[in-house]
Amino acid sequence: MKNTLSIKDREIIQKSFLSDHFHGKECWTQGELPEGYDYYFSEKPFKINEEKGNKCAFSYINNPDGSVRWIFASNSKFPGFLDLYNGSGIKGKMLTILFRIIFFLNLQFIVTSGQFYFFSRRLSLQESWKKRLDFDSFSVFTGTVGPNRKVLFALHKKNKTIGFVKHPISYESLCLVSTENKVLKTMEGKKFSNMLLPESKYLGNGDVFVNNVRDSKTQSNQEFTNLHALALKDLYTLENSKASLKDSQFHKDLISMMASIKLESHVPFHHELNDDLQSLLESIDFDQKVSMARAHMDFTPWNLFVSSNQQKLAVIDWELSKSGMPLLFDLFHYVFQSKILVEKQNYKDIYQSIEQVISENTVIKELVEEFAIDVKLHFRLYLLQNIAYYLNIYQKQADLHIQVNWLTAVWKEALECEIKLMKNESYRKIFISDLFQFMKGKRYAWLHSRNAKIANISTSSDIDFLISEAAKKEVIAFCKSHVLVGRVKSFQKSFMANVELFFSDGSFLSLDLITKLVRKNLVFMDANKALDKAICNSEGIKLPRKKDDLNYLILFYLLNNSKITEKYLRFFGRLENEDKERLRLFVYTRYGIYGANLAQTFKGLFDNKDLIKNQISNRQTNSGFRFVKNSINYTIDTLRSLIFQKGLVISFSGVDGAGKSTLIADVAQRLKRDYRKKIVILRHRPSLFPILSAFRYGKSEAEKRAANTLPHQGKNYGSISSILRFAYYYADYLLGQIYVNVRYVSRAYVVLYDRYYFDFINDQRRSNISLSKKLVNRLYALVYKPRHNFFFYASSEIIRERKKELSANEISRLTKNYFSTFNRYGQKYTHSKYHCIENIDREETLQEVFKQVQNSL
Repeated sequence: MKNTLSIKDREIIQKSFLSDHFHGKECWTQGELPEGYDYYFSEKPFKINEEKGNKCAFSYINNPDGSVRWIFASNSKFPGFLDLYNGSGIKGKMLTILFRIIFFLNLQFIVTSGQFYFFSRRLSLQESWKKRLDFDSFSVFTGTVGPNRKVLFALHKKNKTIGFVKHPISYESLCLVSTENKVLKTMEGKKFSNMLLPESKYLGNGDVFVNNVRDSKTQSNQEFTNLHALALKDLYTLENSKASLKDSQFHKDLISMMASIKLESHVPFHHELNDDLQSLLESIDFDQKVSMARAHMDFTPWNLFVSSNQQKLAVIDWELSKSGMPLLFDLFHYVFQSKILVEKQNYKDIYQSIEQVISENTVIKELVEEFAIDVKLHFRLYLLQNIAYYLNIYQKQADLHIQVNWLTAVWKEALECEIKLMKNESYRKIFISDLFQFMKGKRYAWLHSRNAKIANISTSSDIDFLISEAAKKEVIAFCKSHVLVGRVKSFQKSFMANVELFFSDGSFLSLDLITKLVRKNLVFMDANKALDKAICNSEGIKLPRKKDDLNYLILFYLLNNSKITEKYLRFFGRLENEDKERLRLFVYTRYGIYGANLAQTFKGLFDNKDLIKNQISNRQTNSGFRFVKNSINYTIDTLRSLIFQKGLVISFSGVDGAGKSTLIADVAQRLKRDYRKKIVILRHRPSLFPILSAFRYGKSEAEKRAANTLPHQGKNYGSISSILRFAYYYADYLLGQIYVNVRYVSRAYVVLYDRYYFDFINDQRRSNISLSKKLVNRLYALVYKPRHNFFFYASSEIIRERKKELSANEISRLTKNYFSTFNRYGQKYTHSKYHCIENIDREETLQEVFKQVQNSL
């Protein structure tokens, strides 16, 4: 015997074999059969062999905590209990295969935790079921601890599971089992296009049988698929309504559940969850109307099975089902439960999974549009209802399973995030607030922060921290796990890490996490000393001392051969006279430079920059082996930058009047301001070679003439001259692309092409050539393919309102040609993206451009 049964295990075994009105007529013995009992349980074999009655031996497998989980007949060679197991996920599937192999080889003793024996003089619970159901064996799942606990039986016939019996062992579970029976009876006979539901049969004493709607080839799916979405659509077709939240049963039940949450509880994060639920509840306008329908309420991979022909979704366990629930409740629950309980993911991954389903699943997108669903509102209502419901459940449980810790941790993060988002602030602003909260207790100093107020950080500012190596790693991990961060791009150097954060709402932030104060191969300040002397301001933010901050600015700019920028001069100029005098004294003491005021001091520093560089070079930290080490690090950093910090090439095309030039200017400005990118705009081609007319008029005059000449006015129709002209342009593309990559792309520039090679294919008149379109098309194979190519279009009426150069027919013809080219190239060159965007509203077009480009920045 591997295990001794506890009192609780004995109680659950008794409840698994006896109905309520027989309790008290059973006993546990050591193999004897004392008088006065109808049912006997023993952990030893019964000694009497000729006694009238039914005698069976059962084996059991324990939970990780040692309690009994599964029970099955000891002589069984069929692991029927697996039909009571959630076999989704890699671990679940591997365990399922392992159990099947063990039972096939008759090696059950390897996995069994123990054995017990059952003798009955009267009918057991299972024997009473046989009067109404045809089965020859059964397996038992003893249920999940808690007030809703019930025992679940899988009934087998010739080693196949025919169905399941739900046996309630508490009043709460009796209500749930009764609810499932009623729901299934209500939907009995309804024809669903995409759902397959079990049929139910009431067995008396609260027990309900549901037939097995799974076959050997059905499987649960970890990801939310189109079939899951279609099943929800079936459910919404069955019943739906639009009602005021305030007057709904949903609202009444929610308020009741919220009121039932205790002020104190042993549930992890109970106090924080309760407070956050109240805050989120108060922030919602319950006067608005919401689309509602029936929800399954436990729409999870372990209750959903894809049929063998992939046509229908078998949906079981309807005991929590409710009508009048906000739409998409089941979608949110599916992602939350599967990602937390199976994959143990954090809230960021869960949130992004939900966003992905809603943005990419066509069925869900249609439902959102059809029922005018406010996704954010419905998501918050889901959080309120689901968390309040389970807090009520968990606070009644004496013992909580480990999964409760996982769930409550994610719920806490979800509520905190939604409360912040209710303020309608940008994701960047919320993140910055969270970041500085996270930095408390870390070893860091916020560099050149000037007035050092979080609220005053502009949308185009980056944040530079002088930071310890350990804290740097923690900050990077925090950035990657933050729910509002869509993508993190990190580049490590020997002395710092640059972290670029792309937020889900399109905003951006760049962090420089500096561990050593180095410029090229020169250490210009002691980072550890500056960190040791950092001080906290009134907001609790750590800042370097004013003279350390000033010294950093001086050396940073001088070593880069630059003057200190105007914004910092203004900041130091606004200091109190006493502070200014201290800073002047510091500069004089450190560098021997005196100025009558700060402005003259800064000028004197710049005029003597070479002297200061020499002083730094002669320091001990920059001599001998340390200098060699610094030089090696600098060389490696430079090489890594050239290899890994690549730029990006984007082309923009459109007929004259499509608004292309204005949008390019907008894109360039935003890339510079918000994304801190270096930009170069090229017209039509790399321009390694000058325009042809430059040979006749000179470069400046030729460019002036080209600017004053309307396009499409060229008179060249000759084949020879067209070939020569095109050959010149084509050579510029072939050789110029090398030049552009070396000069710009390798140095992390974003190159914006105002028109590109596509004009030669679709609008040859613009380049004053006349050639075979098929030939020009084929030659594109050797031309550099920009990462993103945008074609802007609009109706001929709108374009002619902007610019009347082309006729309506010509606009339609060119637009059709560009569409054809972009669609063809989009399929052929998958490493390059070809986007066609209708440019009606300038801001919307700009948002779409950055939506497509952001992941490439």
